Amino acid sequence: MSAMCSAQSSKRRVVGVTEAELLTHLRSTTHRPAFICQHLQFGENVGFNEDDEPFDPEWPFRNAWCDECDKVLLQQGAWNDVSAGFAGIMVICEGCLEEIAGRNRASK
Repeated sequence: MSAMCSAQSSKRRVVGVTEAELLTHLRSTTHRPAFICQHLQFGENVGFNEDDEPFDPEWPFRNAWCDECDKVLLQQGAWNDVSAGFAGIMVICEGCLEEIAGRNRASK
């Protein structure tokens, strides 16, 4: 996933936040980066899915996506251009991820 996130242009606004604003936020916190789909950023009750893979020291970051992205991911069988394009992966900090998780976990 890192290649998808690093492809974002610093001049392009991603879900209302510039890369410069994001870097400033990440530098001001002790939280590590995390990667989410664009739908989680401002979504509510859109579902919250995370990797169930074992910890990988080469990619020690949390990844999360909504239920609609999960459907596309299952249809595609893996993260690829189609599933990643639909997800619009973006980087946030783990502190923000906790708030986003609470707002988007489906109430069943």
